[in-house]
Amino acid sequence: MATNTPVLEVRDISKTFGATRALRHVEFSIEPGEVFAVLGQNGSGKSTLVKILSGFHAPDPGAEIVVDGEPLPVPLPPGMAREAGMEFVYQDLGLVPGMTVLENLTIQSRTAGGSRGILGGGGMPRDRGVLRGGGVLRPIAWRRERREARAVLARYGLDLDPAARVAGLPLMDQALLAIARAAEELQAFRARTGKDRSLLVLDEPTVFLTGAELDFLFDLIRIVASSGASVMFISHDLEAVRAVASRFVVLRDGEVAGTGRVADVTEDQMIDMIVGSARERFERSAARTIEAVTGPGLPPATRIREAELLAVEGLAGGAVRELSFGVREGEIVGLAGATGSGPDDVPYLLFGGDGVSGRVPVGGTVTIAGRRHAARRLSSASSIRAGLALVPADRARDAAVASLSVADNILMLVYGRYFSKGVLGRRAMMTDAGARAGTFDIRPPVPSAPLAQMSGGNQQKTVLAKWMEPEPRILLLHEPTQGVDVGARAEIRTLVKDACRERGMGVVWVTTDFAELAEMCDRVLVFADGRVVTQLSGDEVTKPAIDEAVIRTSAGR
Repeated sequence: MATNTPVLEVRDISKTFGATRALRHVEFSIEPGEVFAVLGQNGSGKSTLVKILSGFHAPDPGAEIVVDGEPLPVPLPPGMAREAGMEFVYQDLGLVPGMTVLENLTIQSRTAGGSRGILGGGGMPRDRGVLRGGGVLRPIAWRRERREARAVLARYGLDLDPAARVAGLPLMDQALLAIARAAEELQAFRARTGKDRSLLVLDEPTVFLTGAELDFLFDLIRIVASSGASVMFISHDLEAVRAVASRFVVLRDGEVAGTGRVADVTEDQMIDMIVGSARERFERSAARTIEAVTGPGLPPATRIREAELLAVEGLAGGAVRELSFGVREGEIVGLAGATGSGPDDVPYLLFGGDGVSGRVPVGGTVTIAGRRHAARRLSSASSIRAGLALVPADRARDAAVASLSVADNILMLVYGRYFSKGVLGRRAMMTDAGARAGTFDIRPPVPSAPLAQMSGGNQQKTVLAKWMEPEPRILLLHEPTQGVDVGARAEIRTLVKDACRERGMGVVWVTTDFAELAEMCDRVLVFADGRVVTQLSGDEVTKPAIDEAVIRTSAGR
């Protein structure tokens, strides 16, 4: 093929689900060796597009998918995308939690019946415990495979134990493992076919990554692109897009709303393309919230009341040591620190612990609305009864049930309201869930739809709606806007501030997005080695100040 032939062309891609038009005549192309960004709000059609490219969804008639100048059959048969040189890393990462790092690294080669081998560099298949002609199951040389797996991981800068269970890895390591596996599969594809073109599709890869991990991801993407491969980079992180992508396309309501070179547009122009007129609505909503909170001529601090809702004394567990702090009515307190310094553990310790991740309280007391509890005796059920709510970072594992409907997810904590003489009133449930879907702008507003069919951002708003339903006194938030588009992020922030103003709810906000902490929080506590070492309040709460405090404390200064 000529060198100017695009690696991927999509032409006239449309997709209809019943009466809903998810995509409408989408067209773009990706050039060899380029990092191409796909932007858009949750529900804009990005996930549907990826599922069409992978063969999971069949597009409407008339769609064309061309890879390296060769038209592919549409809809794509199972496995066709991979055979054409495309690899996908989805938001759920595609890892098997109960398997080891090594098993996850080699699972695609094993399930391919020996037709490829990720540890074999894409050459002739080795005897790796797969069924060969004649049905002979050959033994797996585990020692050799672990050694080769370490070499593969080291090639991508990952220091992971091949024997470690994936379920026990931090989310960021799981994400990096999934990306490294896909990159290695592309290398095997190029070695096997002799082609120097392939495509890595990354669907929200920055969700679990921060700081040094983001820098590593950017380096990895550049390595993939420099090899002659291309990258389709789907992200809400505009800073990340501007760091690694050369061109972009914006989807809005299933249509192409803009395209161009990243260097030729500002971030504000990108945002205007992404949210369109919705941006003005969100800004007006935020302005109304600020006006309602402050009142005419009053400072923002008037939102905070004198009564103390939460008092933590001597809390210990996970990476946390002897933590003490309080939260007043209407106050938003942020927790910040370097990875592993303790903030990430606090919401789970307050909510009864998370044994899977080793976040179990071993000491201290928690006083909620005047009632004192031993931290070691708290459970998720008792924490809910006491007035706590937790929006965790791992939505799929800890926060939502994908197989249930939006209505069931929103109202599962208050099912008792809908029982009468042992009968569940589904009609009343659907009516109330529909109202909540409208309040939280969950799209499409169909309460009977399975949550699995919703985009990541709409799932996150469903989770927030669930935890706001019991009207908690204290809301614990861990990365509440990760993987959420700019419009939904503004909505979530406004909804939280409204609850603080109207009901005096207190909030503990944990995130690595220090700009978000600066915007939302009245105080920020900075951690080092499991303890609070710096407190910022009032005018001190700025992103540069938080950045500097974290850097200084993590460096031991």
